[in-house]
Amino acid sequence: MPAGHAAGMRRALVLLVGWSVPGVLSALQLWLLTLDHPDPSAAYLSQIPPWWLWALATPALARLSDRRPLLGHGLRNLPWHIAACVAMGVGHALIVLVLWRLAGTPLRDLPFLVAWRIVSLKMIFIVALAYAAVIALHHVFGLRRAGAELEIQLARAQLDALRLQIRPHFLFNTLNTIAMQVRTGAHAGAVEMLSTLGGLLRETIDDSAPEVTLVRELGVVRRWLDIEHVRFGDRLRVAWDIAPDCERARVPAFLLQPLVENALRHGLGALPEGGELRIRVRRIEDRLSIEVIDDGRGLAGTLRPGLGLTNVRDRLARMYPGKYQLAISPRVDGRGVCAAVTIPFAEVGDD
Repeated sequence: MPAGHAAGMRRALVLLVGWSVPGVLSALQLWLLTLDHPDPSAAYLSQIPPWWLWALATPALARLSDRRPLLGHGLRNLPWHIAACVAMGVGHALIVLVLWRLAGTPLRDLPFLVAWRIVSLKMIFIVALAYAAVIALHHVFGLRRAGAELEIQLARAQLDALRLQIRPHFLFNTLNTIAMQVRTGAHAGAVEMLSTLGGLLRETIDDSAPEVTLVRELGVVRRWLDIEHVRFGDRLRVAWDIAPDCERARVPAFLLQPLVENALRHGLGALPEGGELRIRVRRIEDRLSIEVIDDGRGLAGTLRPGLGLTNVRDRLARMYPGKYQLAISPRVDGRGVCAAVTIPFAEVGDD
């Protein structure tokens, strides 16, 4: 069954059960107060079905409340709600009258108009209260839904701001590397880096999606490492250890580049002989594990996260609250650093 149909069935069931509650209470009252009704089943059969009319009508009343709201519009929309309340009252009272007659109550022997007057007078207050409850609850839940949507919009705006923050940071560092090439006279290398940077910017600068496939994210990192290879030369060795079942996994855009940049700048870049950078990705049950490992100089004292790492942590906290891990720690052998990210595993196309 499609997810939308299943959700609709659940909502219908909730409405049916919810509106059966006042019917059960009314039937219990009728059975206790009417001495000539020793059989409780007659009371329940005559009282519960009328409230199912409200279960059927609730979605329509909710739409009416959205299109003709009472609050903030004075009395302009009041006639619409009075008409809807009267219609619900007439329908409810007719069902009650028919069922009461079938159940063998004293109303069975009364003329129809007399019985109708008794039932309608009895139902005036109950129907008005039920109608007011529907409108009030829909308004309250509407406010909660609007508040939740506002929080989602705020979170998206914060993510957009963070994503826009990392791009100028990345661009500045890359241009700084190109400037160093120019100052040292390595003009050919600078031209090559500018060409690679142009291709990288075309691939990423217009992408506003907060998540991308791992394959695409790795493509960004490969291009960026191509730029760094011009500066490092043979001093930089890169090893890719990517599990095939992770290639379509969803990851935050620009997740890896700040981690790789941090490893090169603070780890391998400080060593005259350079070293190896290893990017390893694995799926561990329902989690995606990403590691950026270098064999550089390691952590020197207390780690002070820069803009890149702080940005990564903030985005992970907003996208996967309570469901992510980001750890920067020395390698087991004491040489180099491992930056490890763990997030929920989800592939492109998953809801």
